[in-house]
Amino acid sequence: MSRLGRGGTRGAADKEGMGEPAGMKEIEQSTATAVPEPFDSAVPESDRAEGVPKRQGWSRWGTGLMSSLILVAAAGGALGLWHLRRRPEKTSTSAQVPRVLTALVRAHTDGFSIEVDGQVVPFRRITVAAEVAGRVASKAECCQEGCYVEAGTLLAQIDDRDYRFEVQRLEEQVRQAEVMLRELEEERDGVHELITLAKRDVELKQKEVDRLEEISQVVSATDLEQAQSRLVQAQQAYRQLQNQYRLLQTRWDRLQSAKALADSQLAKARLDLERTQIKAPVSGMIIEDLVEAGDYVQKGTPLVTLEDTSKVEVRCSLEMRDLFWVWGRHADGERGREEGDDSSRWFQLPSKKNVDVIYTLTGLRERHYEWRGRLDRFEGFGLDEKTRTVPCRVVVDEPRREGPTGPPVLLPGMFVTVRIPVEPKLRLLEIPARALRPGNVVWRVRGGKLTLVEVELVRLVGGSGESVSDRAIIHVEDAEALRAGDAVAVTPLLFVKSGMKIEAVPWQQDREQP
Repeated sequence: MSRLGRGGTRGAADKEGMGEPAGMKEIEQSTATAVPEPFDSAVPESDRAEGVPKRQGWSRWGTGLMSSLILVAAAGGALGLWHLRRRPEKTSTSAQVPRVLTALVRAHTDGFSIEVDGQVVPFRRITVAAEVAGRVASKAECCQEGCYVEAGTLLAQIDDRDYRFEVQRLEEQVRQAEVMLRELEEERDGVHELITLAKRDVELKQKEVDRLEEISQVVSATDLEQAQSRLVQAQQAYRQLQNQYRLLQTRWDRLQSAKALADSQLAKARLDLERTQIKAPVSGMIIEDLVEAGDYVQKGTPLVTLEDTSKVEVRCSLEMRDLFWVWGRHADGERGREEGDDSSRWFQLPSKKNVDVIYTLTGLRERHYEWRGRLDRFEGFGLDEKTRTVPCRVVVDEPRREGPTGPPVLLPGMFVTVRIPVEPKLRLLEIPARALRPGNVVWRVRGGKLTLVEVELVRLVGGSGESVSDRAIIHVEDAEALRAGDAVAVTPLLFVKSGMKIEAVPWQQDREQP
């Protein structure tokens, strides 16, 4: 066996040395590869020991199998690439026209309502303080927190004995002044009568002197001098009476002033005496009770705090877009001006709009209770820096409510909804809420073609827009871009552009879902 192997090797060398063609070598190699040799287990043990290669036949058979598999895989890949390079078949153009449900655009002429949240606050709170000093002698049973009192109800009594004494003293002082004035007035009247007589006496004495001077040739000088002396005495008496009357008049004026002072002091004393009774200035609820019987209070010491219940207010805030509609605008964009030239109107609400104040009571089912109010004024001036809204106040003149159920009165702290009716002067349209697209765009349909139109959303009516029955109130500056009677698309589409063709189908809200 070993001899055969050596011979085989030498024969191959001889062939190579003799210059045997290379093609013959390849044929022999391929033939040797194609025919599998026996397994190693079939080779005798003696040949293995002499250096014969192990498993030589099995390796050649595996190499051939792998080559075949590679050729089959290459052919399959080429076939797949050929199929991928084939062009897609053309589809018909008519299949690309989408079927779209459309709804009609309506003119909105009924106005709308703005709803904002609010909180009920007191109309006013009044702190009742002591107006005179003294000890609290008594306190009414109704003077407690949570009690309702009518205007004029006695709440507490301050010890009034000192004030009564003061009133009595001043009353006596006034009476004395009145007596002195009456005495002085009688004396003054008497002097006035004396003055009249003295004046008459002077006139008589003057006539006597004049007569004696005319007949001085027949009367003695002594008689003339005596007449002149009597005239001077009469004049002196007349002058003294005049001076006395002026002094009496001055005294009367002084006593009159003293009496007036006494009268004012008496009025003040009586007022202080009245102020010892602490009474409710308005009808309302006592929300703070600060003193008890026996406490000593100074002038200005707070006693109770009353909350006026005759009216209530609602604090709410309007966004600028809501305030835009409350202000109102004409079709030309100018705000309607009031008559006159009152500068204050620029800083006030345009009118006292009547509003509805709604309180919702939740439970087994929601119950709504309404009150009438009016949009009264701004709260402060300008926008709130944090919320960027305009604070406003609504006044409810009659917070009480008649009814078998529900709250009988609006209470401070209640959260309510304020509904403000608005009658806009702009042209408004109404469409289904589902026709409004993101970015406030609607798809108008005319002549089987779709056009994108930008709109201004004014208000959603009925809900948040999710329901089929919800409506959207819109405004379009360009009247030709969208008008009443136009159709708008309701069906959502993945791709939309202006001018695209569609198949329009009227939408029946009660039967079809867009």
